[in-house]
Amino acid sequence: MEVKGLRLAIGTMALSTVLMSCSTHRNEPDLYRFEGVIQLGYSSEEDFEQRYSDLLEQEFPGVRLHIVPIGRRGMESADEAAEILKQNPDLDVLYAPWYNLSEFIESGALIALDTLIKKDGYDLSSFIPSSIELARQYGSGTLYGLPTTYNSSAILINEDLFEQYNVELLAEQPSWQDVLGAAMRFAHSGGSGQAVKGIEFPFSSSALLREIGWSQGLTMYDDKKEIVSFNTERWKQIWQLVIPAIQSGSIHFEPESPSLSSFINGERAMYYGTIRNLSQLSRSEPKFRWSVVTQPVDPSAQSRTSRFNIDGLYAVASTTDQPELAWQLVQFLCSETAARWVDQNSVLGASTLISQNKLSYADAFYKLVPTMPQIDALTLPMIQFIDQMAQDVAANKISLDAALDELQAQAIAELAANGEEQ
Repeated sequence: MEVKGLRLAIGTMALSTVLMSCSTHRNEPDLYRFEGVIQLGYSSEEDFEQRYSDLLEQEFPGVRLHIVPIGRRGMESADEAAEILKQNPDLDVLYAPWYNLSEFIESGALIALDTLIKKDGYDLSSFIPSSIELARQYGSGTLYGLPTTYNSSAILINEDLFEQYNVELLAEQPSWQDVLGAAMRFAHSGGSGQAVKGIEFPFSSSALLREIGWSQGLTMYDDKKEIVSFNTERWKQIWQLVIPAIQSGSIHFEPESPSLSSFINGERAMYYGTIRNLSQLSRSEPKFRWSVVTQPVDPSAQSRTSRFNIDGLYAVASTTDQPELAWQLVQFLCSETAARWVDQNSVLGASTLISQNKLSYADAFYKLVPTMPQIDALTLPMIQFIDQMAQDVAANKISLDAALDELQAQAIAELAANGEEQ
C-alpha cells in the first residue's frame, strides 16, 4: 500500500476501533490489572528510561512496555510520519515532539481525543490553559494528545536595583523597547562600586534579535518557503533597537555557560530566565526584593506570545487495537504522579499541570495567549555570522545597512547551496 493511501486507511480503522470500544465495552479494560505488551513510540529507549526510569514498572507490574525508537530528527513531510506507522503497525501510544507534531497529525498517526475525553469525563482544567490551547492549535482546533511539559521565558527583576537607580519598574507585560530601555539606565557602576548590568541573556546577540523578531511574527530565514528577510525595514528597526543597548554595555550575553548566579548576587537588574530559574531563585532566598513580569510582547498584541511552547504530546496511536488501554497510559503519563517523577529525573521543561506550578510569579511564564511558534532554520555558521555582524556594527566597524546586505547575500547563497545539494 502506498504511504499516502495508508493515511486514510489508518484514520478510518482507528476511528472504527475507538467507536466500537466506546460503545461495546461495559467492563472497561484496566491498565492496573492488564498483563501484556503495550508499544510506545519515543525518541529512543535511553531517552525514555532517563525520563521515567522504572516508574511504569512500579505502577503497572503486569505491563510489558516496549519502546519503539522513532528518532529525534525533524521531518520534512507527513509521508515520513506515515512511514513510521507503516514500519511499526502495532504502536499503541506515541510521543510526538513539537517539531514533528504537524507531520504526525497530518499523516493520520494520532487519534483525536475528544471522544475519549468526553466519554471518560476527563478533566482538562487541571492543565495550564495555554498548554491545551496551543495543543489544539497544532491540531487546527482538535486535541490529538496531551502535553506534559512546556517551555517559556520571563523577566526576573531585582526591585532594589531599580529603586537604587531610580528606574521605573516594568509593566506586567512589557515591550522589548521597555526592557532594553530600562536596561540602558544601568550602564554605570553601582553605589558599592560593583559592575551592574541592566539585563543578562542566556544566549547570544543573534538569539536576542530573533526573539524580538519572533514576538512580531517575523523570521529571518525560511528554508521551506525559500524566503530570506535580513535586510527588510522591519528587521532594520529591530537592529536599531538592539545595537544601542549593546553599545551602552548594559547587556550581558552568556551563551556558553548560562547561570543565574550574577543575578542572585545583585549584579544584574534583570535576567531573561525560565521557570526553572524561578525555582532556583526562590530556593536561594536572595537578600533583595524581586518580582517577575512576562516575556516581552508586541505592543500591537500585548496578550499574545509565540515564545510559549509545549515539548510534545502523548497521543493514542491510530494503529492501536487497544485504544482504551493506550488512553489510560496517556492519562497516567500526564498525571501528577508522573509529573513529580519527571521533575526529579529529567531536564525537560516545566509541568503543564497547574498543581505543579505553585511558585510565586509562576503564572508570568504561561499567562499570555500562545500562538504557533516561529522557527528560523538557521545554520550554526549563519548564527555565528549574525553575532559577528552585531559586534561589528556595535563597534562602528561596518554600517548597519552594509551588515544587513551582507547577511542577506550570505543567506541567499546558503539557501541556493542547500537547494543544489538536494
